[in-house]
Amino acid sequence: MIPLQCQINYIFDTTSNQCVTNENCQTAKYGFCTKCASDLNYLSQGRCLQCQTNNCALCDSNSCLKCLNGFVKYTDTWCISKSEISTCKTFGSSGCVVCNEGYYQTDSKNIENKYDYCVPIESTTVTNCKRYSANNNKCVECLDAFKLKNGICAETFDEDDKLKTSSKTVTETTCLIRNNKGCQHCADGYYNINNECIQCQNNCLTCYNTTYCTTCKSGFYLSADMSCKSLGALQESCDIALPGGGGCAICNSGYYREGISCTPCDESCSLCVNSYECLACKDGYFNIPSEGKLCQPNTTLSNCEFSLSSGCERCVSGHYLSNHKCYECSSNCISCDTESVCTKCDEKEYILINLQCLHFTKVEHCVSAQNSKCVKCEGRREPTDSGDSCTDSVKYGVVIGIPITVVVLLILTITLLIIILFFILQRYNHKQQMQNVCVFDIKSSNLTMEKMNEVLCSNKNVLRFDIDSDKVIKVDTETRDLICIGNASKHSLKVQFSVIKGCDCYEIRTVPSIVTLKQGKACEFEIFIKPLCSCQIKENIMVIALDIVTGTVLSNKLQFEVDTEQSTKLNSRELEETKQIGEGSFGVVYKGNYRGNTVAIKKMKQSDNKEETISEFKNEVDMLDKFRNEYIVHFFGTVLIPNKICMVTEFAQYGSLQDLINKKKSNEVEMHLRIKFILDASKGIEYLHENGILHRDIKPDNILVISLDINEKVNAKLTDFGSARNINMLMTNMTFTKGIGTPVYMAPEILKKEKYKKSADVYSLGITMFECFGWCQAYPKTQFKFPWTIAEFVIEGKRLDKKDDMSDNSYEIIQRCWEHEQSKRLNIEDLVSSLSNIALKG
Repeated sequence: MIPLQCQINYIFDTTSNQCVTNENCQTAKYGFCTKCASDLNYLSQGRCLQCQTNNCALCDSNSCLKCLNGFVKYTDTWCISKSEISTCKTFGSSGCVVCNEGYYQTDSKNIENKYDYCVPIESTTVTNCKRYSANNNKCVECLDAFKLKNGICAETFDEDDKLKTSSKTVTETTCLIRNNKGCQHCADGYYNINNECIQCQNNCLTCYNTTYCTTCKSGFYLSADMSCKSLGALQESCDIALPGGGGCAICNSGYYREGISCTPCDESCSLCVNSYECLACKDGYFNIPSEGKLCQPNTTLSNCEFSLSSGCERCVSGHYLSNHKCYECSSNCISCDTESVCTKCDEKEYILINLQCLHFTKVEHCVSAQNSKCVKCEGRREPTDSGDSCTDSVKYGVVIGIPITVVVLLILTITLLIIILFFILQRYNHKQQMQNVCVFDIKSSNLTMEKMNEVLCSNKNVLRFDIDSDKVIKVDTETRDLICIGNASKHSLKVQFSVIKGCDCYEIRTVPSIVTLKQGKACEFEIFIKPLCSCQIKENIMVIALDIVTGTVLSNKLQFEVDTEQSTKLNSRELEETKQIGEGSFGVVYKGNYRGNTVAIKKMKQSDNKEETISEFKNEVDMLDKFRNEYIVHFFGTVLIPNKICMVTEFAQYGSLQDLINKKKSNEVEMHLRIKFILDASKGIEYLHENGILHRDIKPDNILVISLDINEKVNAKLTDFGSARNINMLMTNMTFTKGIGTPVYMAPEILKKEKYKKSADVYSLGITMFECFGWCQAYPKTQFKFPWTIAEFVIEGKRLDKKDDMSDNSYEIIQRCWEHEQSKRLNIEDLVSSLSNIALKG
């Protein structure tokens, strides 16, 4: 039984006459498959059959329509890999799109019914072709060195578009730019189709194609249908017509537009705006805007040598140019800028003065003229440089030159005489010096000469400077020694001595300073040394010899030893600083050692190394050097070398009395020891007053505590008397500005700037005594906030009240010391006596 209709998704098998399933069928209808499940299947008699071609993506019947990616059709039943086709550069979906150079693309099959895709161009009849079109059967792109025209490749073409093989320099008229792909830009009158130029038609100047004009030839206008039509009567005067030929848009030269027509310009105009206004003149015409808008003929320009359309540009001689026209200069003037400004006069007889031409007879003393200048004057007169006048002839070269020459010669003569005189004096002085120089024959001498080196010999190995003195020599005084230096060489020698530069301990000189010694001769030298401080010297001096013949320089060391007397001028090398113990306006104070003694070294600040400060410092040193008293601090000496200036004194291990007051409490220092401090200080002041010297700066800071043992003879010493900062200060000029200090210890007469005497020191000692006995500040800042309040307090005659720990006797002595009137104060001798009595009772 044959079924009439199969169920959905079943197909009718004509072989078995049964409805069966087909796994390759996606959609079935009426027993036939209408769509296969995959492109790899194809419909045949209502069934889906599998494609038999390998690598096929879409097939029909037994033919492959499309290959898989990476494959192309080689035959209808064969897909091959793209990599097997080496001649193809770019593949498309159906085959090769672009072939490699030297091949052209073809879609046809060969005699074997296979696709070649890319065929060698060499197989064609076209030479020098890079791309060949099989469909058009011609070359579409030439090699880079050739140009393409009508499918032909050549280096150039002639004007008739024929192949030109004999020359490469012929230029085409139809194509302006041609390359290996054909014409890229055509000339006017041609349009481009497929890289070839076709001539325009129908009076077109330029066109898009054979029927579409873009511009027209002269005498034609562009109509609405983009074709060129004749202008007719407008052809002579119109350059560009209105669209549609209804009138003129732009007129030709020599015409102006009036409405839609062109009207001729004035005969003088080459371009115009209207009939009475020119824009440009014709040849032979000019226009001056200020004289009118039309052009004028050049024949109206008189005396003009050269003209342009703007008028005259250069006038003939004797005329000047103004507003492009020529006007005559003033009389006798052959060149001028204006009628009143002449620049050159008549060649003869006239002179240019103040821009006007005058006859030479009108110029005083002038007898002839040329080139607008006076060239000759009367008598000894001469024309000026400007040639407009005559002046007296003065030979300044002679008038000035002769005196200058005489002066220069005189100066040179005097200079020469001075030089000659100088050399004569030098020679005379040298002879005088040589008269005092002892030069002798070594062999004739009884001196024993020992070799110093291969050219020099001497009678001494060491200089001791002990000829005129004992073992020690004086400071700041020259001491001499003698030494003989001989020439042991075969040539003449120049011999001199040299010392170390920068030595600050001594100075050395020699007589003679330099001497010439012949072979076998010797010279006696005087060596002078001047010690600048107390020191022990053991150094070398150099003996230098110059061989005059060979120019060789030899030197040898000669030792000298010196020991000076002890003085207050110290050697800075013998000072040893251990630590800084203070600093003041004078400088920095160090504790140090000097020849086994513990000392205080007061170094001057570098900024104070002025002549005035150093002079004051030396004056105080001279004064200190004279003092010898056990109650005045011992002065060792000073160093006066620049940048090393300092003073060396005895070192007080307990510091000043002020330091002791600051460091120790009242109960730590007994009253009888305090009295001893003041007694020792008063004995020091007594010594100064006996020698007529005022201390002027008595205060606890300037009393040094040497010992705290009451049984010692001296417990305190006076220092800083005379105050190095103001040692030369006038007594009548005492003020308490910065640098003097506070007025705490100043007597009232000093505060009032009056003259003062020794009693001023007694007043200062009274205030110092008050602070020492009371172990306190005399004027505490809580009561006296400002220095001037202390001055006012003292000047008014007020004094401090007695402290609780002071005895009546002590306070009474203090009161007698600070009496307001100088005459009522104790003198220093009575004060020493009173303090001694209290000390004995204590």
